[in-house]
Amino acid sequence: MSGTNVELSGSERNTNRFFNTSAFTLPATATFGNLGRNTIIGPSLTNLDMVIAKNIALTEAVKLQLRVECFNLFNHPNYNIVGRIINDPTTFGKVLSQLDPRQLQFD
Repeated sequence: MSGTNVELSGSERNTNRFFNTSAFTLPATATFGNLGRNTIIGPSLTNLDMVIAKNIALTEAVKLQLRVECFNLFNHPNYNIVGRIINDPTTFGKVLSQLDPRQLQFD
């Protein structure tokens, strides 16, 4: 649909409707559509990893290291794949997967 905005406002966007799916229509049979490249930009990535390490000398030759590693510290949801096949109405415009949530590792 000409002139229809593809992006949704923050309050309208959710995992079941990541972009405005009503802005798209199927082209006529045996023809190509007129949609340009990179019309829809996928979800952004927000990530902060952190490491806290403590080195302890037990003897002059033997050392011990204690580590705490945290991946995705603030547990921000990072969406991975959004359905982009217009012929598949069950997935078109929906978030299909998500990257890993916060992970803690103690070494």
